[in-house]
Amino acid sequence: MRIATWNVNSLNKRMPRVEEWLDYAKPDVLCLQETKLSDANFPAMAFAALGYEAAHCGQGQWNGVAVLSRVGLDDVVAGFSDQADDEVTEARLLWATCNGVRVVSVYVPNGRLVGSEHYEAKLVWLERLRRGLDMACDPAELLIICGDFNVAPEDRDVWDPAKVNGGTHVSEPERAASRSGASSTSFAGCTTMTGSTATGTTGPATSTSTAACASTCSSPPSRWPTRPRSLSSIALRGRARARRTTRLCWSTSTCSYCSSVRSFASPVPSTSRSSARGKPISACSCFIVRGC
Repeated sequence: MRIATWNVNSLNKRMPRVEEWLDYAKPDVLCLQETKLSDANFPAMAFAALGYEAAHCGQGQWNGVAVLSRVGLDDVVAGFSDQADDEVTEARLLWATCNGVRVVSVYVPNGRLVGSEHYEAKLVWLERLRRGLDMACDPAELLIICGDFNVAPEDRDVWDPAKVNGGTHVSEPERAASRSGASSTSFAGCTTMTGSTATGTTGPATSTSTAACASTCSSPPSRWPTRPRSLSSIALRGRARARRTTRLCWSTSTCSYCSSVRSFASPVPSTSRSSARGKPISACSCFIVRGC
């Protein structure tokens, strides 16, 4: 199965790009965050036309999570497993079973400022998610937790560790809480995958398996989408840099991020390859999945 996650930051604005990406990338499951739509306004019919069943937990102009699947969509649950019927919560959590895999789409609270009430609420939310995994999921089933965790797992996931040290998204309590969701459970196949961290909204992050893994670094897809422009917009920051990318160069090398030897595609800018500015960027899927 190919499973992807994408913080779309308003599905109304990103819908054409989402439809285009689904049409050629064809993931089996896509988790969305920050749809910023009510359930009544969610474009389920448009996704059905592309072959996807859809479940959505919306809140109008804020938050909102969804799961799209073309391999089945069962046992859909919105919110926490211990949530009371009359409890009012934000639309940040959606569970569904897709082809035997329990898929969780999460949009973790931002936290805003370390030490603030929003920060403390974020830690409480993550702890509640951990308890929910222990209570609601069978340890023998495959599980993947996808979404925007608003946490940079390691220093290499931020642009300058020294300048963001001590801030929200990189504090040790946040990192420990985000890790505990997978490490505190005994799931045989538990994968966590984030498509957006403190650096902001990115393109879709893609995984091809739910093999035992408790990190955000997943195996690369067996076949990348064939449109360089869309892939470069994930791997390169800024539209101006993305526009300079004209083709992909396949190579086998050691990834400088996770030190594994992989075959991967490197976007090659249209500027001279011999110039410093035109130097190809090389990274395996961990570079994209981490939202760098």
